[in-house]
Amino acid sequence: MLQSYSLPAAICRVLLALTGWVILVLQFVLAHSTGKALGQTMGMTTANFFSYFTILTNFLVAFSLTMSMFSSRSAMGAFFSRATVQTAIAGYMLVVGCVYNVVLAKLVNLHGSAWVADFFLHTLLPLFYLGYWVLFVPKGSLWLTAPLAWLAYPFLYLCYSLARGALLGWYPYPFLDVYSLGYELVIRNAGIVLACFLIFFYALILGDRALGKRER
Repeated sequence: MLQSYSLPAAICRVLLALTGWVILVLQFVLAHSTGKALGQTMGMTTANFFSYFTILTNFLVAFSLTMSMFSSRSAMGAFFSRATVQTAIAGYMLVVGCVYNVVLAKLVNLHGSAWVADFFLHTLLPLFYLGYWVLFVPKGSLWLTAPLAWLAYPFLYLCYSLARGALLGWYPYPFLDVYSLGYELVIRNAGIVLACFLIFFYALILGDRALGKRER
């Protein structure tokens, strides 16, 4: 396995971060155009844009890689360079790709630039980040209890989405729509998704241990 400070790792970080930023900007432009057609203000469009777990997680990828590459000596850069943090992000991205392609993709029919942005955010970038994790993130240092801490981000996102939805009547994903499904079904759906997070997290833990043994 190549070390995380190697030239190939640096190149991979730059390419992943740059791709992430470009696709996020493209998706924001598309969202703004759609929001404007629906009569939404720029503030409303922006708030809705950053209320999607997909957008937040892809932003996390681009931001974390940028910080670890160009601000590695800062506290934030050091934080995002940790193996446990990068593994958690890999798990988040895997769930983004899995939930969308299994559950949500059939609900939309996209074309052109909208399809390109969607494909990168939900399929290519999760796969590319997983490849980055396999090749360049140091292995063998993760604890079995780490996934419990990694659940904090999706759990807080769930609380935010339900609270914001209750106030504004808008939910980012149909399986979280309390008005259509009711709280009982939404909580059940949320529990299934959180279970998916744990499954992917522990799959990464097993991969970390297996690759760590090979590295040693």
